[in-house]
Amino acid sequence: MIALEQVSLNLNHRVLLSSVDLTLERSDVLRVIGANGAGKSTLLKILRGDLWPTSGSRLYFFSDPPRESPIGARERIALVTPELQDRLRRLEYDRTALELVQTGFSQTDYLYAPLNNAQLERSSTVMRDLKLEGLMDRPVHQLSQGQLRQILLARAIVGEPDILLLDEFFAGVDAGSRTRLGELVNGLARGGLTVVYTTHREAETLPTTTRGVTLEDGRIVLHAKMRQRVVEARLASPLRLGGETLIEVSNANVFLGDPLDDATAADGHASSVTNHVLHDIDFRLARGGHVALLGANGAGKTTLSKLLRGEIAPALGGTVTWFGQAQTPLWERQQRIGLVSSDLEARHRVEATGFTVVASGYANGVGWHAALEEAQVQRVVGLLEALGISSLETRDVRHVSQGELRKLLIARSLITAPDVLILDEAFDYLDATSRDALFDTLEGLTAQTTFVVISHRRDEVPDWVRHGVRLEAGRVTWRGALADLE
Repeated sequence: MIALEQVSLNLNHRVLLSSVDLTLERSDVLRVIGANGAGKSTLLKILRGDLWPTSGSRLYFFSDPPRESPIGARERIALVTPELQDRLRRLEYDRTALELVQTGFSQTDYLYAPLNNAQLERSSTVMRDLKLEGLMDRPVHQLSQGQLRQILLARAIVGEPDILLLDEFFAGVDAGSRTRLGELVNGLARGGLTVVYTTHREAETLPTTTRGVTLEDGRIVLHAKMRQRVVEARLASPLRLGGETLIEVSNANVFLGDPLDDATAADGHASSVTNHVLHDIDFRLARGGHVALLGANGAGKTTLSKLLRGEIAPALGGTVTWFGQAQTPLWERQQRIGLVSSDLEARHRVEATGFTVVASGYANGVGWHAALEEAQVQRVVGLLEALGISSLETRDVRHVSQGELRKLLIARSLITAPDVLILDEAFDYLDATSRDALFDTLEGLTAQTTFVVISHRRDEVPDWVRHGVRLEAGRVTWRGALADLE
């Protein structure tokens, strides 16, 4: 993301940095340690582009080719410093904590333009996710040091930066606040955010730290790998700030079967002939929060997928919301939540070409499609090519292999560029080479589509899906980073 090569900085006849070589990679959590005056704060300002090197090379890899100029990069790098905290506290303008967070969109001291609805919602969501909703209306001058530090963290991430720079972030607060701040930053780091933090205390080292740099008199005297880099976005934690909530399930129980009478059905209650398939399910899918649903056959994975799409409803007391609404038209859900499953495969073994199968996704048809515009035709052809199945365009799908039909159905599910794509055992019947190639192709779509991968095999989950939920007998028995799953 950023590379420094032999960077030196002289300012006011002082050597602040000397011959610094440093690269910052995506999802790094880099600790910069050193005594006061060692050059820690200066290094952060060099990384962000607030200062220009006197000599050496600095490259930003946010574009192709990389650029030396920080223009366009600074907006993607958030910085929290003691100077920022002091300056914002001193401002005469009396604003609430929420209003302070909202200045993070422009990274300015004041709001100079009205925010749009998405920004207003984002700022409130971030504060709720960080469990700071109780401080929203609190005047900034009434906040404690620890509270203000948390608000500044919310302000830093509200604009969804790629890199978060924290200068002595854990200093000057009590032990309880340090613990709380550490939990927040660790949660963000596990969610994949690249973090660089400075400290002069070993005890303030975060457990998510991947590399450590020691500075002395502006020079790096030690550069060490501290742990394997792992992105651990945890579903159990609200700190997965991958974006707005797409689907949320709360306290959902699902009973399948026939109730004894109409009154029982209307009340959403069980009866002696119903089967309690899902128990007390809480589930939140955030944009970019790709998740694997794991479990043995009969664990409830497919039933949960139907609940996510709105094909079935929870019993009384449970709720499902889609894209912020409790009631979403069926056609909209079908457009925005795609599905590939074995049931779907069975329905598409009809007399139709591969082109027709993929194009049928526009109208959610089977074996047919309406007249297409030229752009739609090109999208069908492009998806066939992207998935390496152009040869199936004119083939009769009754005579293609299981794996080939799966690829066609995946292309069909992507035709409307859905917000969510549920892949229910979708990689069955694919050989390892084809599966890995498909994983690579789908990874290129992860910025626009959030994937739910359902499998009973851990090795059939792409490595870019980094968190998961395990179901057993209709209950969630584990959720967390897939790297932690034995």
